[in-house]
Amino acid sequence: MLFDLDNNMGIARTMSYYQTVFEDWSYIVKYLEEMRSISVSEITDVLGAYFTGEKRTVGILVKKGKK
Repeated sequence: MLFDLDNNMGIARTMSYYQTVFEDWSYIVKYLEEMRSISVSEITDVLGAYFTGEKRTVGILVKKGKK
């Protein structure tokens, strides 16, 4: 994020992104504060809820060629 704010083009791009996604360009300042407020236990709870065996997707790669 700091590299994005290194020049005018990066600042404009970042501001337009936050304005488009969050409908508030000033959310840039609040975003870092909110990320810092997330606790390890909150992350663990989310991981436990979404990363389960029942919710996984398995892909099988098959070599193309003679059968």
